[in-house]
Amino acid sequence: MENNQDIFNKIEEMYNLKDEKGVQKNRAFFSHLIKAYLPKKSVSVAVENPESKKIRVRCVFTKKNLVTVDGILKEMNSSAFERNLNDFLHSFDKDKGCFVSTTPMSQLLKGKVLALQGKETKTYMSQESYATFINWVMTKYLAGDKNIVWILNQMTKKPFHPGITVKKKAKPTKKVNTFSTPGSKKTTLGDFAALQALKDKFKE
Repeated sequence: MENNQDIFNKIEEMYNLKDEKGVQKNRAFFSHLIKAYLPKKSVSVAVENPESKKIRVRCVFTKKNLVTVDGILKEMNSSAFERNLNDFLHSFDKDKGCFVSTTPMSQLLKGKVLALQGKETKTYMSQESYATFINWVMTKYLAGDKNIVWILNQMTKKPFHPGITVKKKAKPTKKVNTFSTPGSKKTTLGDFAALQALKDKFKE
């Protein structure tokens, strides 16, 4: 199994891949991945196999084969396995982005890795890749990568996965024109309404 650093390097390599003209070719794809996997609670366990046989259930970064819930159930039909699998699947914490069950699923899955899937995407990730992807995005954001910063700033109205913290853009303050007269303190134009009301009151 690949460690997180290997996966991080593969993500970085894919992000910086250029075509024959020297143009970075995967920027739109990464924008899609970020919008599919970063909004809070958008990621869940892949339950059904894809309808199209052209779509392979494999990690988008490592290219390792993954398995859906349907894929597991087709191979293993014991009631004990189904019960343990059900407990494990219901332990996926969308806030934390990981399974919290103590069930020894690695033994039950016999080396197979469950696929995670984001919202409105045909891609899949392993749990390790998903966690590393969150770390990679945050690293690029803090490093000031203009493309990543732009994507996240466009998404600031959506709550992110807890691993992502984005500073919201400060709204520009409205400029207030000021004037001053000799011997008087500076007054803002915003005070005129109050002054006019006070003047009218005295007239009455």
